[in-house]
Amino acid sequence: MKDIKQIIQNLQKQDEKTVINLIDDSILADSYVQSIVRCGDRRPNATDNIAPEKVQYVHNRANWDGITYFTDKTFNAVNQVSSPVKIAWVIEPKNLLPPIYEHVVALENEFDLIFTYEQELLDRNPEKYKFQFCDAINIDRESISMHEKNKLVSMIASEKIWLITVSLLIHMFSLLSAVVIDDQTPQTTLSLKKFDMFKIKQNGMA
Repeated sequence: MKDIKQIIQNLQKQDEKTVINLIDDSILADSYVQSIVRCGDRRPNATDNIAPEKVQYVHNRANWDGITYFTDKTFNAVNQVSSPVKIAWVIEPKNLLPPIYEHVVALENEFDLIFTYEQELLDRNPEKYKFQFCDAINIDRESISMHEKNKLVSMIASEKIWLITVSLLIHMFSLLSAVVIDDQTPQTTLSLKKFDMFKIKQNGMA
């Protein structure tokens, strides 16, 4: 097995940051941290002042003398790229993109490391599969605080209703539509008529 730590230490850096080649068609922005923010805040300038502190990315280089990440739908491109360190990065859950889990297992010997949060993969080979958190807070920093509530209940859900967690939220939504809030005033019920699409996620939480 390659001494990946030694390879990384010898990599050329730019502005004190390790430069990583990203083979990707999943991430919504120039880096994962920007992508996380973009998921919760669709304003064009949402990621203007957000960037990784220790890495920066180039994209889709076929020849790269450094680390190359392959995400989700690009695992099959692993043998089309020349790079001393190849890392598969499993981002989406298995029940959203089942084929990528088949691909990464079939190609596991082509990768030096595989980042994932799926326990099934982590148990497969702890030396090859390494834990990577699945997500992070994607609300703008200014809104991370205690706010006065102006809605009785706030619920945020994705439009991906085929996912287990989202279907559970939809089911809860339908149940809550007929829930009585106060036994003393049975005419008072939760009025849940529809989902609203929010460009800025925190607007749905206030």
